[in-house]
Amino acid sequence: MSMIKGLIAHEIGTHGLRKKNGQQSKVLLLSSGLDRYEQGEEGLATFREQAETPTADYAGLEAYFAIGIAKGMDGGSKRNFAQVFEILTNYYLISENTDTARAKELAWSRCERIFRGTTGTVPGVVFSKDLMYREGNISHWKAVANGALDGLDLDSGKFDPTNPRHVNFLNNLKELNQKVDQLQ
Repeated sequence: MSMIKGLIAHEIGTHGLRKKNGQQSKVLLLSSGLDRYEQGEEGLATFREQAETPTADYAGLEAYFAIGIAKGMDGGSKRNFAQVFEILTNYYLISENTDTARAKELAWSRCERIFRGTTGTVPGVVFSKDLMYREGNISHWKAVANGALDGLDLDSGKFDPTNPRHVNFLNNLKELNQKVDQLQ
């Protein structure tokens, strides 16, 4: 049940809500997103998901690990789909304490995700979007810890709450809206 609550908090309570509020904003760009907003959006979404499904680690470790293996970040050479699949199968056998069939299923699913949009045959060529889940989640947790998000309307649209340019823009917009309201 907490997994479903986490998915709802992630998809509806963050992505859906921020899009809706952006559509109702005077700056419609907030409905589709400010430049490079995705990492902050996924950081907030995974943060909210973790509130429903607590964990001892930041979000996105498995994707980060798999992409790192494909890129050869472990000191090895770059790897293709089949090579990463073999490593991940062994990883899941140990980390999930499961049987070979389930480990292969998990490894295949992860490889399909990180190699999506590629042939899977060129070593090191992956779709790296999944890196932003972990990087955004870490940035969000750090911003919460140092109080950088205090007083910020996180749901006013699609922006990166850890990006100072985005925060400055929204603060200036808020001030401008207040001045316009005073003139009316």
